[in-house]
Amino acid sequence: MPKKIIQSDEHAKDVEEMVDGAVKVAENTDMANMISQFLGYIEKDAKKVESGNVELSKEYMAELAFMAEMVEIKLHESPEEFAEQVIPVHVNGLPCMFPRGTTVRCPRYFANGLIVRNDVITTPSVQVAGPDGSMEKSYGIKKRSSHKYPFEVIKDSGKGREWFQRRLAEVV
Repeated sequence: MPKKIIQSDEHAKDVEEMVDGAVKVAENTDMANMISQFLGYIEKDAKKVESGNVELSKEYMAELAFMAEMVEIKLHESPEEFAEQVIPVHVNGLPCMFPRGTTVRCPRYFANGLIVRNDVITTPSVQVAGPDGSMEKSYGIKKRSSHKYPFEVIKDSGKGREWFQRRLAEVV
């Protein structure tokens, strides 16, 4: 498998590899270590909850574990000429880079950071007849909302796909 290093910025490197004809960003050891550390924290907190030392609900612990599940997403190319080619997402100081057109395997909480609304507001003018019959300019306001970073979920659980559908519907 051919591998190529992409320098997306001075702080992060993503390793691309060809898998079944598709370009995917390989999981690097830093991310794997970070996820295992995060899951370790969840496990420790769960033990504290069971012992009665901490007031965290089991639902909260399950939600944390759900957000740490690995998903595969593909960020779509943008029709804009000067659109960002690599979208950085930071969660609690941890970075994840999403190159456009590339399948990325990451924890769900990073993919959640891509769900952003983009509002475009225009004020078109039209000529209308005034009260005295003369033509006057009138301005309207048009607002169009869309997702700033459209992506598709390549691999996720059934519960995860439902969650993404709800989140995407909330934003627009």
